Amino acid sequence: MSRQPGHQDIVHIPDKSASERVMSMVSEQTALAFPAMQLGLPRVKASKLRALAVTGANRNELLPDLPTMREAMDPGFVLEAWYGLLVPAGTAPEIIEKLNAKTVKTLPDPLHASAGGAQPRGGRQHPG
Repeated sequence: MSRQPGHQDIVHIPDKSASERVMSMVSEQTALAFPAMQLGLPRVKASKLRALAVTGANRNELLPDLPTMREAMDPGFVLEAWYGLLVPAGTAPEIIEKLNAKTVKTLPDPLHASAGGAQPRGGRQHPG
């Protein structure tokens, strides 16, 4: 990797799973990672890991005092995670419509965000 003055080299180390990556941080085999909030937050709250910043454009409401990467380190840095609800390509349109309606109705429930640290947002169906 190229090195710039004042910056550290960061080497990508592939893991078999996100859980493996988090556990390598807890066991101090890895010095830095960008885990999903759902995996990192419980370990931060248990004082097993220390959160430095969130990668999204805005602060997370579950950790309101934690700055964004933009605030803490780099004004141009934003990394948003995307999790999609997927179905097999041949799924009937009426089933997709039903799943979409239930999902859009369920997403605003605060239980979903507080359970894993995500800030879910609904969207429209996209043909597949």
